[in-house]
Amino acid sequence: MCRSDPEIYLVKSCLSTLFTDLDGAHTVGKAYLDTYPEEGDRRFLMDKLFGSIKLCGPGDFRCRLAKRRTQDFREGEVVLIQGWILAKTEARIAALTVLI
Repeated sequence: MCRSDPEIYLVKSCLSTLFTDLDGAHTVGKAYLDTYPEEGDRRFLMDKLFGSIKLCGPGDFRCRLAKRRTQDFREGEVVLIQGWILAKTEARIAALTVLI
């Protein structure tokens, strides 16, 4: 699926309000991408995080991430990054701070 530039801009805008420590998110994202370099493409990550349904704004962004995070923990989709056990969704969203 091809993501549009306005959608990428929306994600970038939402990322800036999602994290209280954007530098920390960037550090975690970089570590994730160093461990999983095959996921180093913003469109790939957006497809994994949001699927084929277009985002409808910041509320939708947060809601989808919360649901995916919970699903990741239920299904054991976790990664160990810098001593932290993170839902894969958390690590991927941090990786987007590096790529966007």
